[in-house]
Amino acid sequence: MGLMDKLFGKQHKKAPPAQVVEEEPVQVVQPPAPPEEENSAAEAVLLPRLEDELLELWDRWSGSALPPILSLAGDMDPNSLPLNAETLSEEQMRLAVRLGQDAKERSRKLAELEKKNEEQEEEKEEQTPVSMDAECKCYLSKSLMMAWVFVFPPIGEGKGINANSIGGTLEKNGVKTGIDQKAIISLLGDSYFRLVPVAIGTPPVEGTDGYVVEHFPREVVHEVCVKEDGTADYRTQNYVKTVQAGELICDMVLPVPGQNGCRVDGTVAEARKVNPAKVPRGKNTKFSEDGLQLLAGETGHLIYHNSVFQVMKVFEVPGDVDYSCGNIDFPGDVHIQGDVRDGFEVKAQGSILVDGMVEGASLEAGEDIIIARGVVGDNRAVLRCGHDLKTKYIESCELYVGGCLYADSIIMSDIFCDDSIQVENGRGSIIGGSITVARRLRAKVIGARSGRITRVVLGVSAYLQKQLEEIRHDLEECAKEKKQNELDITYLSGFSGDENIKQRLTKAKFRRSSIEMREIEFTKRLKRLEEEGLDLAQCQIDADIIYPVTKVSIGERTWTLDIVHQDYRARFNKKTGELTEC
Repeated sequence: MGLMDKLFGKQHKKAPPAQVVEEEPVQVVQPPAPPEEENSAAEAVLLPRLEDELLELWDRWSGSALPPILSLAGDMDPNSLPLNAETLSEEQMRLAVRLGQDAKERSRKLAELEKKNEEQEEEKEEQTPVSMDAECKCYLSKSLMMAWVFVFPPIGEGKGINANSIGGTLEKNGVKTGIDQKAIISLLGDSYFRLVPVAIGTPPVEGTDGYVVEHFPREVVHEVCVKEDGTADYRTQNYVKTVQAGELICDMVLPVPGQNGCRVDGTVAEARKVNPAKVPRGKNTKFSEDGLQLLAGETGHLIYHNSVFQVMKVFEVPGDVDYSCGNIDFPGDVHIQGDVRDGFEVKAQGSILVDGMVEGASLEAGEDIIIARGVVGDNRAVLRCGHDLKTKYIESCELYVGGCLYADSIIMSDIFCDDSIQVENGRGSIIGGSITVARRLRAKVIGARSGRITRVVLGVSAYLQKQLEEIRHDLEECAKEKKQNELDITYLSGFSGDENIKQRLTKAKFRRSSIEMREIEFTKRLKRLEEEGLDLAQCQIDADIIYPVTKVSIGERTWTLDIVHQDYRARFNKKTGELTEC
């Protein structure tokens, strides 16, 4: 049987089994419902039973008494020790081995004395009683955070232990700080075969690393919109994470430095160095003035890529706008690398670039719309942009363009353009539908040989018309409110003496003043817009060929072109009120 096997769990042959079975429960103290951590610490401090030479020394000194159970904690609470359960388990093994080695060495010395005594007896010399002084041993933990003392008892007429012996042993082993005087005093007298912690160091107080509190998820979570009737709208999904300039993305928590401790040999036990937070700062993000917040530097789409947060001013859709991403509403530019499928919506405060085509969808841009292929709207597509719109073909859709429109062909569509329309590349044809343009219309071909009616309206700005319609509507609402207010005032004026009626009358008169002020303001705006109306002299239509039936309207006049016109160039003459070819 090896030494390790003997030290752990194996009972010595000299210990009577019956006695151990009867008395062992007395030695085990079961604390009432201790926490799991306390259990593990308590188990880790108990050394194996005395075995081999250590047990023989105990039996020789104590007689038939049961051997003690040694504990790394002594009389202390195991959880108050500066070592965790794992470290205590390692020290348990180390101390068991070292105690066994020291006991073996002491037994060897004792055997030599006994042998010498036997030799003297054989030679009929005077026999010297076998005696050995008490021996103090000091054991230090691997981390030098604890020191224990174990005292072997004297044999025969040997001297007992004293304070000087214990102090000398501690000094010899380099123990300088954290010495417990009460523990040393407890070792004096007949306190043998006890493992007593006599010095405890001050463990370092570990600090905490800095960390980041992220206020946006790293991955996009698609949330399907549920309508009031309980049906799911899979086109409306939370695909865009929009952040405004200056919006909080992350909070940085500063690291907390630790405090150094002191080992029992007087050396410094350094606390672990703490690390600052690793800030996921990417493109278009910035720090707050105190450096503790990561903010959006621009308004845009927030993404987490390459371990950092980035704010993209251009929202990139890697494929089609379909059920995989849902509708898009973005405060910047949108770049769609595929198509915009039927029934979906794309809104952007900036521009919209589509590498593919647009089906029966809705696009709305604050600036430009550029479509690489074209629009096949199936009478469901509606496109609006604040500036220019460029595409190859436009078919069966409705367009509102704040700037100029550039296309290769327009077929059966309703177009409203606040500047000019140019259909000159490719086929350059406009067939059917209605074209409303503020200034100039230029195309290769207008109309079709089949005689399909094509309507052209010049000198009308859709944006201006919309503003005028809104103001006229507001004036109508003011007139209705004013009429109702006059009725209220007439009714309330018929009563007198009631304080509540007087208050209502005062409010009605104040409201009349407010309505009149709004009416005056709307009237001024209407007059200003009407005066700033388009100069009809700028209206012109140019085409290489115009097929009948094409109807051209300017103001209240309409001209029907019922024959084929080649190289048609016409301007509106304000003096004559006629569309004049030139």
